[in-house]
Amino acid sequence: MSNLDSGECERFITVEALSRDPTMEADARRITAFRVGDDYVFSRYVEREDLFADLREYHVDGEYRFEVPAGEFDGVADRLSAAGFAVETVENLDPYCVVTGKYEKHADVLRNCVVHWERRDHLFFLMESRVAAEQAVAEGAEWVADTEFALGV
Repeated sequence: MSNLDSGECERFITVEALSRDPTMEADARRITAFRVGDDYVFSRYVEREDLFADLREYHVDGEYRFEVPAGEFDGVADRLSAAGFAVETVENLDPYCVVTGKYEKHADVLRNCVVHWERRDHLFFLMESRVAAEQAVAEGAEWVADTEFALGV
């Protein structure tokens, strides 16, 4: 199902799991869904085997995320809500998108992103929370909105 690549990643909606970093202050039961194009993408470790089985068809192996067509997202959100997650949707990705130079240190940024892609010797990251995005900027990343780059280009 995955078709997120460097040229298409902006087409996806991400459902943000709050940071897996224990230093982040976040409600672990909250999931934020970002709408991008016709799909939803979310990064979330699902401990419950029954819930994961329900969502397995949307899981992208090796990418630690789920991709859900927009037409199917309400059903997925209902399943997540029934499992005790508060699901929120976001359409403006700017507060979650940061960029670094391709050869700059970025391991900590990568650890807390939902999707990353490369373009013109830069690495772009859609972060899993505002807190994670702010931390990335504090560690040297730049907000994509503050650069010459535009999402979707």
